[in-house]
Amino acid sequence: MLSEGAAWAKGANPWGCGANVDHPHKSHQNHRAVNVHADLKCSTGKVPRFSIHVTLYRSRWWGWEKIGKTGYVSGHNKYKARAVANWEPHGACHHYKAVGEFMIAGGSKKITSTVFNYNKEKIEGKGELCVK
Repeated sequence: MLSEGAAWAKGANPWGCGANVDHPHKSHQNHRAVNVHADLKCSTGKVPRFSIHVTLYRSRWWGWEKIGKTGYVSGHNKYKARAVANWEPHGACHHYKAVGEFMIAGGSKKITSTVFNYNKEKIEGKGELCVK
């Protein structure tokens, strides 16, 4: 099940895998942090090899600035996997963008996908997300 407004990309691959990046949001576990999840879900079989990188960016007057630690996970023979990126803004308000880079592979097949998403406030044209 996808979270409301999640960005989802699913293509033709033997494992029925899709890539999902949710909205950057205030963390439910660390209320001083913004975080984002990048999920790989396969419906018809375990993917032989995979990797996920997820990166968080904040809005600045000159454009998007990479922030925090990039989330990364890789592995073998899984139906699903998750990488998480987060950052503590120390009370600053920003719009946020998340970029998930996914790779699945098996045999001679290697498939990559990039999925973007933004905080709901940016999408809805509202004020910036403030996390204190």
